Amino acid sequence: MLDVNEHNGSYPPAAQLAARDNFVAATAVKLEQLQAIVARVEREVDETRALYSELSEKAEQNHRFYAFQQNEKRMKELRLDELLRSCKEIKQRLDRIEGTDRPVVNFSETTFESVNKRITELAEKQNRIERAAHAVRMNALLLLGGILAALVAIFFRLV
Repeated sequence: MLDVNEHNGSYPPAAQLAARDNFVAATAVKLEQLQAIVARVEREVDETRALYSELSEKAEQNHRFYAFQQNEKRMKELRLDELLRSCKEIKQRLDRIEGTDRPVVNFSETTFESVNKRITELAEKQNRIERAAHAVRMNALLLLGGILAALVAIFFRLV
């Protein structure tokens, strides 16, 4: 039987075997640690990919929503512009029909109250003018009656 420590060329010495066994064991442990690290990194990469796809999806949703909002805003602005244009067109037609294309000169009343007050003042002036006209007619009738009476009196004196 051969001694394990003897070296005859076919068997390595025991110290070399122990060192090799220790190296193989340490390498196996390191490989297992590396495999664990690789597995953990792969899980983290998978989680990161899932998170990235989720964030990409949310960003795409936000982009679509923003585009929708911009489209809605543009549509509202277009509708308002169209409404404003049609109102201006209707006003121009009405002005042409009424003949009020030229601006009103010296129209200082800008509220309903001031317009109402001005109308009341003008109505009072119109009433005064009508009363004065009536009084002038009555005075003219009285004068005519007096002249007629004077003519009748002169006629009867002459006759």
